[in-house]
Amino acid sequence: MAVIFLVFHVGSLMLDSFARLNPVDVVVPFLGSYKPFWQGLGTVALDLLAAVVLTSMFRQRLGQRGFRLVHWLSYAMWPVAVAHSLGNGSDGTSAPVIAATVVSVVAVLAAVAWRVSAGFLETAKLRTGRLP
Repeated sequence: MAVIFLVFHVGSLMLDSFARLNPVDVVVPFLGSYKPFWQGLGTVALDLLAAVVLTSMFRQRLGQRGFRLVHWLSYAMWPVAVAHSLGNGSDGTSAPVIAATVVSVVAVLAAVAWRVSAGFLETAKLRTGRLP
């Protein structure tokens, strides 16, 4: 669903006369004419997501190590996308957006803490050697 919404987001911005995105701006970071740094962060996040999607499609050819390495980029992609939304969004400094961002950041940090904790199911299985 995230990929579908991102396609709508980028596609609509390419049709927007104010944003003035062109195909190069969508894949090469920091070249845009409107807030190039913040727009560039969005491009970086999009590129990272594309890498994750492509490696998912070709997982059998990559091997476990390459696949996992690229998929760890998901943890870098999210804060970059959040920074893009705050810096580039027309309402990025409004109270509701800041509040929603704080709630999201806290939720994601809690999920990451759980993911790397000793009690996480995959982690526990790795320690005991009981992987499927």
